[in-house]
Amino acid sequence: YYAELMQNVGTPSAADPEGYLARLPLLTRAIVRECFADLRSDDLPRRKWYLNSTGGSTGEPISFIQDRDSATRSAAVTLFFSSLAGREVGEPAVQIWGSRRDVARYSHSLAARVALALSNTTVLDAFVMTPADMHRFVSTINKRRPKLVIAYARAIYELACMAERKGLVVQGGMPIIVSAEMLYPSMREKIEMVFKSRVYNRYGCREVGDIACERPGRSGLW
Repeated sequence: YYAELMQNVGTPSAADPEGYLARLPLLTRAIVRECFADLRSDDLPRRKWYLNSTGGSTGEPISFIQDRDSATRSAAVTLFFSSLAGREVGEPAVQIWGSRRDVARYSHSLAARVALALSNTTVLDAFVMTPADMHRFVSTINKRRPKLVIAYARAIYELACMAERKGLVVQGGMPIIVSAEMLYPSMREKIEMVFKSRVYNRYGCREVGDIACERPGRSGLW
């Protein structure tokens, strides 16, 4: 795909690589679908590759190829961001997650359940949060006393509002990383007040994993 484009654009210039890249068209979803075969790596037969897809939150999902190496790098970045927030590998963590695909994998895949056990992570399904579910979530956090909570921003905000409204005791104090949804200042304020914890915003996507995250002592996404 890019070899053909570059034949039309011309030879790259070492003096102005950014200028040359700017002459190439942006890769859109439509192009990925239309030119999927030409965009695949030539060495795929030698890789342990698989198809993944976006969640479709901005429209029709799009498929793309990943391999074990990309999955390993993505997991390493996630662990790195968690360590910056204060949780080391193996310390207890609670994940309040709203992706049905991910939660279903944790429920039906033995390998995924083993990975959760080895990483000392408890996953709570935030796709549907009834009042009974939210009480259970607070109870789980209090019992587990995690070193880190990772959650959908809206899910843990609603949990904080419910706990405050019902007067529930929350054993907080652990860092909280929120992701997947927009974190508004009022949401951050409420979560930090109820859980007595610092909230760190994280940005990522299905295609490449975690991209940027806030960290202690710094402002903005890093």
